[in-house]
Amino acid sequence: MSDSSFEPSSSTPDYVRPSTGRTVFKGRVNRLLMVLLICFNPTNSEADPLKLNGYQQLDGAITIFHNGDNVDPYFAGKALLAALDSGMDIRAVAYSWIAWGLQHQRPDGGFDRFCRKNGNWSACAAADADDSATAVWIELLVKLAPDAGMPPIWLESLKRAHQLLESLKDQNSRVYFISAKQPVGLLMDNVEVYTALLALSHFKEKTGEPVQAKLLATQADALASDIVRVFWQPCNSSFRVSTQMLTRPGFYPDKVAEIFPILAQMPVPGRDHAAFFRQWLSVNRGTWFRQANIDFPWGLVAIAASQLQEYESVNCWLALAAPLRHGSHWNVLEEAAYEFLYGKNPHPAACQVTDPQKKPSFSLATPENLQAVKSNQQALELHWNPVASSNHAVAYEIYRDDKFIATSRVPFYVDNAVTSSTRYSYSVTAYDDFGHISDTSQVVSLNTDAGKFATVYLETKSNRVKIHLPSQAGESDLVMEPACPHFLKKTLNLGDATQISAAFADDNRLIDDNQGRNYSLTAGLTTIGRGTVSVATNPCLDREAPGAPSNLKQAGVDRHAVNIAWIAANDNQAVAGYLVLRNGAEIGETTQTQFSDACVAPMTTQQYRVRALDYSGNQSAESAPLLVTTPNK
Repeated sequence: MSDSSFEPSSSTPDYVRPSTGRTVFKGRVNRLLMVLLICFNPTNSEADPLKLNGYQQLDGAITIFHNGDNVDPYFAGKALLAALDSGMDIRAVAYSWIAWGLQHQRPDGGFDRFCRKNGNWSACAAADADDSATAVWIELLVKLAPDAGMPPIWLESLKRAHQLLESLKDQNSRVYFISAKQPVGLLMDNVEVYTALLALSHFKEKTGEPVQAKLLATQADALASDIVRVFWQPCNSSFRVSTQMLTRPGFYPDKVAEIFPILAQMPVPGRDHAAFFRQWLSVNRGTWFRQANIDFPWGLVAIAASQLQEYESVNCWLALAAPLRHGSHWNVLEEAAYEFLYGKNPHPAACQVTDPQKKPSFSLATPENLQAVKSNQQALELHWNPVASSNHAVAYEIYRDDKFIATSRVPFYVDNAVTSSTRYSYSVTAYDDFGHISDTSQVVSLNTDAGKFATVYLETKSNRVKIHLPSQAGESDLVMEPACPHFLKKTLNLGDATQISAAFADDNRLIDDNQGRNYSLTAGLTTIGRGTVSVATNPCLDREAPGAPSNLKQAGVDRHAVNIAWIAANDNQAVAGYLVLRNGAEIGETTQTQFSDACVAPMTTQQYRVRALDYSGNQSAESAPLLVTTPNK
């Protein structure tokens, strides 16, 4: 489309482009800001004002974190738009931010990230994505422009931003790329471009330019169709996040991306927004509420819930998010969401995730048989039974003393961040690539004081072994517990003793007493098996990778699905599962020796490989490749 509609007035004196390309006459900008604050008619005089205390600085900059020294124009603009679209009065903070942004916009219309040092702002990093940053800026300018027309300095800024945005449109796919240097299209960014084009169309209609308004509305509708064409996956009724294949999909960006079309009121193929979001919640609600442990609490999801009147989820988010405010897992976008939602419900009740009538739909089994043992005074080892999830990759979240500490792709974890003579409690949850999450495992506790405890591993094929302690009064027998394939374990409290005698029995039948001498167990780890005794070694710490799967073959193919199968791999202990790769990228994980890939296009050739994975996370070499071509019919 023509840029003529964005030409600034010939009387435009406010914008000056010197050699640096970054200067705007500050005095003129500040005077313009005062005029805007005094003269613009409010759209809703009763709306709650957005404050952003501690995020907006005296010069108008909006930092990512509370009282921070870093500005990301995307986050600032997105926070303002989220509040504006939710019905808040953002004029005071937005005009100050726009005045700051006008002074820091690049000559090409884009924005960098900024860092403050010695009180001065300077560009310190490239924008994460030029398409989304400029789209948010455009939408903010046109939504805050007065009915009488846009100030000339804004119009010039808008023109440059729009030119940059249009330069990022890919002529083949007809979606927008991240930047000129990164030819990658993202679902979330393109939805933001769509809303920017619609806002620009409405602005042109309001300012008496119906032809331009119609062109922009047509462009927005075409982009909505192209977004569906490029990103929608009918095989699983979901959007993909990127034009590139992601190797390890997860809650962000995959599940968060599904919320953006809802927030933008953009059609979802064959789905009603309310029904689509309820289905999203049934799968992802528990994962969403746990995100603040490792990422952010994602207030945008709560805003979508509010729009669709899912008030119980909003109530839960408020209750769970309140303690996080202004912390390391809280940014300005979360703050804008919180100010809006808390303004609607200032006294949220406790979250009802434990109510059996209202709890999230957990579709994974709970990790069972969680066990903790000591490696030494500065390390504790956790083991639990693996959880299966069809063809989806399962991973685990580990919690120490009710606080998230790590994730693991295997049912095993070593916690090296502990101190001696301290008692710790652990629990584990399982989740898969589609956001399904389990209930929390039972809690186990252990003391790191290795001088009082002895842990013994016994190599055996039996699962009913007791450790016999003849040196104790009454000669007690204690049932050993599973540790990892082919090994049982037991942790013993030595009390004041430096060692303890032990033998082993199976159903009260003595099977090993060290040829009549019994074993002397001392503090720390001892492994007994195959006629040898190893001290301070853990047999479950497996460092030997499985062999590669063999005989990978096609087991069925149609237009949209490929089934493959292979011969099981071998391992010195046991194979936990298999990673499946399509064209070099991981697409799934399975415990079976077969896999169904239901997201391929007709008349395309795919290359598959498979890697084996053991319980300690060791991966095999890749299998020989398999090429499969999908038919047209």
